[in-house]
Amino acid sequence: MNQKSWKSKFMSPSRIDSYVYHRDSEQSVDDFIDNLLHLREMPPIVDAGTQFHEFIEKCGYINIPNKFTHGNWIYEIPFDIEISLPIYREYRISTLWNDIEINGKIDAGNHLVIHDLKTTQRLDIEKYINSWQWRIYLWMTNIDKFVYNIFELKLLDKNALITDYQELKLYRYSNMESEIHNLYYEYNNYLDSIKHLIKEREIN
Repeated sequence: MNQKSWKSKFMSPSRIDSYVYHRDSEQSVDDFIDNLLHLREMPPIVDAGTQFHEFIEKCGYINIPNKFTHGNWIYEIPFDIEISLPIYREYRISTLWNDIEINGKIDAGNHLVIHDLKTTQRLDIEKYINSWQWRIYLWMTNIDKFVYNIFELKLLDKNALITDYQELKLYRYSNMESEIHNLYYEYNNYLDSIKHLIKEREIN
């Protein structure tokens, strides 16, 4: 496998957000690499979010039930949520940057808008506004509008309680593409600098 093919698996939009978090926080290189290689065990909150995500994706324009079971979890929503998602679901996209393939998976979308479903323990709108994921997906698809459907989730034994819901709409802006390219150059150089450490963890 050549260097550019090897890097491709680390170039998705979500990996860029992981890198920016690592760069701007006190996260160790070892922890960053473990996340990069998905070496950590999935905590219950992530499993509950994944199962909820799967249920919502199978729906179209719906009033989400106030109580339902899916996977290993019983979900309770003490308020009404109405959600409308585009018809195309869970489809993969790719583009080339500097001859490196960038791959992504869109939760729901069409030629006008991309939707991404999120579950979180604390609904922090600024976190999603500052994310690079939405910018990169708009750049990859040449679409102008991105919507986060964000659900705040709390666990109570095997019950998962939805405590808040927000819909966040975000739009393409004039210098977005140049910012993305600059960040990819920075991240690409960082991968080069820690490649030997990643390779060691891949082998082990």
